[in-house]
Amino acid sequence: MPTSNDAHAIVIGIANYQNVNPLPPTVVQDASDIYHLLIDPQVCAYPPNNVHLLVDEQATQSGLRSGLAELAKRTTDDSTVLIYLSSHGGQIEQGSNAGEYLLPVDVVYSSDDSLAQTAISGREFTEA
Repeated sequence: MPTSNDAHAIVIGIANYQNVNPLPPTVVQDASDIYHLLIDPQVCAYPPNNVHLLVDEQATQSGLRSGLAELAKRTTDDSTVLIYLSSHGGQIEQGSNAGEYLLPVDVVYSSDDSLAQTAISGREFTEA
């Protein structure tokens, strides 16, 4: 099976949160399984250097921002891009920070302000 050098992915799985309720360990296992399917030359054949796996302690707010920025830098409008995410999400219903949020492993979800400061907003995710 030929590989596509212009196929890229970021695979994120967060189960063991530092400050919010954990998710089942299968979340991290699923992310690992997806990663291995993508780089398997007999299945998806993504170049291994083009696929980044971020799980638990690697999936901090800073780590997710860096991973998304790197993905954007190495891709073009013609690239095949896959983003796999299994984690908690959050929502702020009112105010200037209203919207949906991706919760990194180090999120602090004690108030709307702390969520907005320590998570990744849907807007930021889309722009990245």
